[in-house]
Amino acid sequence: MKEIIRRKLFSTFVAWGFFAIYSGLYTVYEILHLEPYSLTPDDLLWFWIYAAIISALVILGIGIPVSLLSDWVTRNNPPFRRFIAFLIHAGFMIALMFAIMLDSGVGYTEAGYRMVSIQAFMYLMIAIVFWMADEYYRKRKRGCVL
Repeated sequence: MKEIIRRKLFSTFVAWGFFAIYSGLYTVYEILHLEPYSLTPDDLLWFWIYAAIISALVILGIGIPVSLLSDWVTRNNPPFRRFIAFLIHAGFMIALMFAIMLDSGVGYTEAGYRMVSIQAFMYLMIAIVFWMADEYYRKRKRGCVL
């Protein structure tokens, strides 16, 4: 059990690092393309810090339970175990984004569709990075890497 928790925390840290780098690059991009009288660089940097802290909590709260569910479903090493685990990780994020989109009513305007697609891509990438880190750690502990 200790090894499973260590693996999940490793995957959480890797996914959080990916998100922090991604949102940091987005923040730099926004700072370089600021319109006059819009947000200041300080506002965007505070957004990046806030997003990094919140994302760590969200990845802990959603990523670890979904990954534990994936481990439970694939515990007997069925054929295509990696593919099934990938579908569970990515499918849960797609379902979550679809539920958020329906609940918030976003997606009825052109800008709304763009924001949903950017969010969906970002969350899906975080789920894929989490899955890849989890599989890497699992294989590394067995003595072979991919």
